Amino acid sequence: MEFHPLCLLLSFREEVVDELAELMTSHGWYPQEHITVYEGQILDGRHRYLAAQKAGVEPQFMDFVGDRTAAVAFVFGVNAMSRHFSIADKREFFLNARNSGFWEKRDSHTSNMRGDDLPLSHQDIADVLGVAQRTVKRWESERVSPPLPIRTTTSGDDEWYTPAKYIDLARGVMGEIDLDPASCEQGQQNVQAKKFFTQEDDGLEQYWEGRVWMNPPYSKGLMDKFVTKLCAECEAGHVTEAIVLTHNFSDTGWFRKLWDGASAVCLTYGRIKFESPDGVGSSPTSGHAFFYFGPNPAKFKIAFADIGNIGNPE
Repeated sequence: MEFHPLCLLLSFREEVVDELAELMTSHGWYPQEHITVYEGQILDGRHRYLAAQKAGVEPQFMDFVGDRTAAVAFVFGVNAMSRHFSIADKREFFLNARNSGFWEKRDSHTSNMRGDDLPLSHQDIADVLGVAQRTVKRWESERVSPPLPIRTTTSGDDEWYTPAKYIDLARGVMGEIDLDPASCEQGQQNVQAKKFFTQEDDGLEQYWEGRVWMNPPYSKGLMDKFVTKLCAECEAGHVTEAIVLTHNFSDTGWFRKLWDGASAVCLTYGRIKFESPDGVGSSPTSGHAFFYFGPNPAKFKIAFADIGNIGNPE
């Protein structure tokens, strides 16, 4: 039996087939299991079907009842539970569904459609995926217009420390700093986070949670990676609050990601003079921005009002 194109939106895992085949060889087909069929093709159960063939077991089938919109939601729903989808997994599913034509975008060509034929709105898709509407809008924007090139600092040096007075403002908003994911021993003299990751730890590969302070590294394309990681951890609910300090490079993709995700922003009146490992301050060529993620934007606005213009991205 062939696989439905909707089934192919998700990655195939050979190791799962091997594990299931081994179980079926020993125990046969579990009566409560079934393979879902839609339009004469396998909609869900690709791994089970191949495992049954490998084990020489006869599978059980059940027809899916519903239109194509419901079928897309079904495929996502059953796999989200079994695969424990992350934000990155949900984004990949959205892009695959969009690019394959299953989640057609609403535009002037579809405005005359009615009822079940009308393409889903961003909010409809967000409800299916279990994310915020603005997250779907950002994914759509990135799909149509890939992120702009990343701008780095002129020095290319990642070891610059934020002056204590700005850390104190951040701590005043969040109460404590649970994690600094891009730091070092010397930088923690000011930050004093409960936990921090150094360059050797590779914060991009670590689990982030709680209240985060982040002054990301700028060189070698790391800025965009750290920003993407932060946004994903916030959307997943692992990071409950965060304050991010960057240059105000509004022409970059990473700045747009922060702007789209933040609850409030402070564009500094002047330039922050960072501290180097040898104690010498830097003289940046541009201003800076503090981005706040979390449920207390009003508290952030009061705390940072004296150092810059406060805005709400929404």
